[in-house]
Amino acid sequence: MEIAYENRVVAFIDILGFKNHINATACDLKYRAKIFSIMNYLKMIEEENYKGTYSLSDLGKEVSVFSDSVVISYPLNYRGGVPGIMLDIVYLQNTLLNEGILTRGGISIGDIIHKGNIVFGPAMIQAYTYESTCAKYPRVYVGGEVIQFGYNNPAPQNSKEYEMNFINRLLRIDPVDKIVFIDYLNQMEEFDEGRYEVFKENVDQTIRNGIQDLRPDVREKYEWLKTYFTYVFGLNKPAPN
Repeated sequence: MEIAYENRVVAFIDILGFKNHINATACDLKYRAKIFSIMNYLKMIEEENYKGTYSLSDLGKEVSVFSDSVVISYPLNYRGGVPGIMLDIVYLQNTLLNEGILTRGGISIGDIIHKGNIVFGPAMIQAYTYESTCAKYPRVYVGGEVIQFGYNNPAPQNSKEYEMNFINRLLRIDPVDKIVFIDYLNQMEEFDEGRYEVFKENVDQTIRNGIQDLRPDVREKYEWLKTYFTYVFGLNKPAPN
């Protein structure tokens, strides 16, 4: 049987500091329940893709969860997959951040086999490389090839200009290192007013706690998040209606 690669857009997302989170569950029953709830949420994302009301598996979307990592991919013949995967990441990052969990990742395009929990191929390696070497902070790096493909292949119902503007709204260029990443905090329209305010408070507290960490490599991630958070929420933006 010939096994053929498929061209897909793929995102690899990793929970930062997962080992420390697990260690904290050893003697903290409340924290153990929290981590269980988070892992259950990740498993639900996977199951919803195949069995849920809004499943996109019939369009070729695949979702796999491996312990502290999530892989999401769409076939390139599904036009609209690029902004689709970006929105998936917005929801995933913000949901976990609301619980005090930081994530990092990368998005690439290319050859991959992704069927359920079987995932391998050059595009997967590239997404993992983006996560491990480019993202650095709690952000998801987006390869230039991904952005260009999204621009040039709008969803059937959208004009090219609309698709470009929509994709650009989901992206931010870090002013320091020029890395392009998913602008997950800056998506106010994805929140109702009550959840938005609670989310801000929770993220602010997560940052305050994290910056107290004595390990430089951990603290710098929270310092980066503080700068990003201040940029987004320090613009005196009103809460969404």
